[in-house]
Formats: sequence, structure tokens, C-alpha cells
Amino acid sequence: MKELLKFIKDNPKVSATIITTITPGIFAAAAATFEMYRAYATGAEWGKSYYAIEQKALWENNLPCMQNSKFSYITNNHKVEIGTVVCETGDVLISAKKPGQDHPAFKWVSWGKISTDSALNIDLISTAEAGTILSQHYNEKGELVQEVQEDDGSCIRYYINPYNGQVTYSEPC
Repeated sequence: MKELLKFIKDNPKVSATIITTITPGIFAAAAATFEMYRAYATGAEWGKSYYAIEQKALWENNLPCMQNSKFSYITNNHKVEIGTVVCETGDVLISAKKPGQDHPAFKWVSWGKISTDSALNIDLISTAEAGTILSQHYNEKGELVQEVQEDDGSCIRYYINPYNGQVTYSEPC
């Protein structure tokens, strides 16, 4: 090791080459390690932790909006049920449930990411059936607990991972 250090000291061009070769690799490894940690901490896929953190922030920012909000639902020809809630911030919560799925998946769309020139016209969504969000809060596991009353009077309590919008568990209220 002493010989290597002496060689680098005596040959500055070689040491500059070694430094410029190794440094980007160190930074790349550090960035990859940071992303791996964030993905693990949020339960997101590797490379998608930024999106997961953004989703959680949208849940938190729109928590007051969700109290007593009603989903507007449409069902397509393939029996896929899509529900939306539009908050005063302009952010939109989308609920999607395929036939045979026990629980819907939830995703937020930030108003900042919707272009005003977009073909998306939220006013065209008609109310076919609706559920009212009675209450929601975070539990000790960091899950969003949401109680939804359906039009038939039944009540469902959803446990939602705020990083990915997946329902981890549901039960009657």
C-alpha cells in the first residue's frame, strides 16, 4: 500500500486519472444506495421512490378534502370501475377496481401535473354510484384508514398504503 501511495504521489498525471475514473463510480454507487434505501423505506419498487413519496404527500395535503367527499364512479364495458374525487386544490384521487379484485387501488394525480390543454375533462365524469368517505386517519403503522359508506348503507374500512395506493386490508365498519 505504501508503494502505491508513493507511486501516486510521484506521478500526478496517473493520480488525476485514477481520481477522475473512480469518483463518478463512487457517486453513482451512493445514489443507487440512497434510492435502494428510499425504495425499501416506502415499499416502492426500486427507482420509483420519488413517485411513492409524492403520493404520500398528496394524501397528506388533501386529507381535509377527503372528509365527507363522495366518489363519482363510472364503469366501462370491461367492468372496470373508476372512481374520482376532485379536491379544491385541483388534485384528483382515482380509485380503480378490476372485476374479481377485492379492493380498489388508489392513485393521486397532482393538479400541477395536469395540463390545461389536456384531453382529460373531469366534468364529463358522471355519477353512476357513489360512496361517501366518512372519516380517515393514519394508524400506528402509517397506513391511511378510510371509512367509506356505500349508497346501500354498508360501510367499509380500507387500510391504504399511502406510498402506493394499495389497499392492504379491508373490513366492514
